[in-house]
Amino acid sequence: GAPPAPARPWHADGPEESGAAVAAASETTPIEQICSRPTSAAVEPMEVEDIAPPVQRTEPVALSRVDGLSVLERKILERNERFRRENEALKSENERLRGLRELSEETRRFQEENSRLRKDLDSKLQQTSPP
Repeated sequence: GAPPAPARPWHADGPEESGAAVAAASETTPIEQICSRPTSAAVEPMEVEDIAPPVQRTEPVALSRVDGLSVLERKILERNERFRRENEALKSENERLRGLRELSEETRRFQEENSRLRKDLDSKLQQTSPP
């Protein structure tokens, strides 16, 4: 069968199209040509020259797989040890802060008790003092 008519471009002018627009619509673009083909014909095989060669390494690989694993293992162990040290520092800081909080609560209780004792002492002094 005959290929379908090419799609006409949409123009801001609306339904009235200029003569140039009608002439341009009659010419098909490469994209329209590809889209108008049956699906199986739209995919063309690539030429060997179109495929880029694989990227070659500029430096030889010095480490074997075993050496690379031992380096990775050492880095992981160092990281784990650093995390252990940081965790221990955080734990000791948390203990210090807990102690400060307990002291703060105890200090608050002493302040309240001192305030109550002062009020009691003031009331007793006023009772014993002559008018």
